[in-house]
Amino acid sequence: MELNEALAFIHATDWKGSRLGLERMRELMHRLGNPQDSLKFIHVAGTNGKGSTSTMLASILTAAGYKTGLYTSPHLVRVNERFRINGSDIPDAALCRAALQAASLNVFINTRLMSDTARAGALNAQANELLDEFVPLADKVFDQISKKLMEK
Repeated sequence: MELNEALAFIHATDWKGSRLGLERMRELMHRLGNPQDSLKFIHVAGTNGKGSTSTMLASILTAAGYKTGLYTSPHLVRVNERFRINGSDIPDAALCRAALQAASLNVFINTRLMSDTARAGALNAQANELLDEFVPLADKVFDQISKKLMEK
């Protein structure tokens, strides 16, 4: 998947026919191997200051030696800014692989992710898996998921 295709997928929110509930998100996470079960999260909520607070927390934790993943929205210049690993924007190649993986799963689930939050959760979980080895690990994960999906 090329960068322009990945960006088109990320921006293709379709609210028509959206359904409340977590069933589709649970199915997606199950098909990804439930990566959220092995990750630790800080969820920042509220009306104002979420981006600043989240960025500050990520900076503090990164400086303390923790591996951090940060999702913020909207982006200022590039979509890659939304997904930061240890203070760095996710590389184009990793973003493309994560979008391809999410798009492939989307086809098998036969539905669109219903919100930016759901899409962000799936992509951010994938981005966290790529912390140590962005591209080689993404290739390995995509191959494993593709194989599992073809078996079902």
